[in-house]
Amino acid sequence: MKTRVHRHKEAPYWVCITLALTYRQRSNNAVMAFDTQTLDVPILEQHLREMQELAQELHLSDEQALARMITAHLNDKADAFNTAHPDCTVEITLRDVLTYRKSHP
Repeated sequence: MKTRVHRHKEAPYWVCITLALTYRQRSNNAVMAFDTQTLDVPILEQHLREMQELAQELHLSDEQALARMITAHLNDKADAFNTAHPDCTVEITLRDVLTYRKSHP
């Protein structure tokens, strides 16, 4: 699986996420492959606004709102994969705790 890295100079924060990917055969639900990936993801100003709106709307912490946003995005990616691949499915889950760092100028 290829990893694309984009450097965003305008990203005020970065979050490190660890993903677990489980690939299964559709016919019998047997695990075909399991993989983990750790990604450094930029948190742009638009993401910060969305996160703060979600946190306020649902009475969550910023961290909980960000985890929900990431999970929703992962679910969309898994759904797209599952639609495109008729013989197998993928389940993508967050592992570990999200870790953050402020970008350096």
